[in-house]
Amino acid sequence: MVIDRADNVCNLCEMKFSTKAYAISRADDESLRHKAWRFAESQKTHKALHLTLVTPFGASDNIYRFSVDNVVTADDLFRE
Repeated sequence: MVIDRADNVCNLCEMKFSTKAYAISRADDESLRHKAWRFAESQKTHKALHLTLVTPFGASDNIYRFSVDNVVTADDLFRE
């Protein structure tokens, strides 16, 4: 999902389901970087691209955790 914001930022959202905190792998990291590059090239955009992970329980801390700029959890989506 792409959220094209008025402040010259695009959030490129990657949705992953897991029954616990999602562990971003090296393959995920490479895939996300490739998708961001491909998006920027195809859209000819100069906007800032923020990789956003949407997953029910967040992301676990590992060396690839900072591959994404933002993490959105189920609690974030259903907060009143």
